[in-house]
Amino acid sequence: MPVQIYDPRDIFFQTGVTTDNNASVSGGTDRSKYLVSYSYLNNKGIIPTTAFKRNSFFGKFTNQITDDLTATISLNYVNTVNNRTQEGNGLTNPLWGILAAPITWNPLPATWPDGTQRLYRTLSRNNPFYQIENSGFVSTVNRFLPTVNLAYSPAKWITITERIGMDVYSDNARYHEDKTINSGVFGNQTGEFLIGYKSTAS
Repeated sequence: MPVQIYDPRDIFFQTGVTTDNNASVSGGTDRSKYLVSYSYLNNKGIIPTTAFKRNSFFGKFTNQITDDLTATISLNYVNTVNNRTQEGNGLTNPLWGILAAPITWNPLPATWPDGTQRLYRTLSRNNPFYQIENSGFVSTVNRFLPTVNLAYSPAKWITITERIGMDVYSDNARYHEDKTINSGVFGNQTGEFLIGYKSTAS
């Protein structure tokens, strides 16, 4: 009886897709101008469940207060969410299992009827599909960049500019893992921990 042949790599990896959409509205008068824009980026990774998403809002208003003085106010807000898998040289990295899988093993379905994960080496490898569904990183970044610009031109040959701005952001990165992941970070205990949280203003 011939042995059934599979390609675990072809079964696991998917085609990455990136979409980038933008929309903007602008207008004004002889002394005032405005611009409002929005962009959405969605990057779907080659590993299932991995993705990078970005929402960006931008607004700018310019007003010529006098013949010599012009003020510009702008605000940029960016939100990014990055879904990643475990990395590094260890059993919690799904690539460790899928790249070493034999061609006689079909990684699907990821579980047995009792809910435990299907393995081709008991306790020495993780099923990559089971792994990405039961562990992973999520990083969420929110960033604000307000700016105020004043331009004063007392003569045609000179312009004095005063610019005030800030860069305010928060970065929240978390890792979660189920206890059924072999050789896991938490020692076969379900857990989640905050990798890092940073909030700054400059």
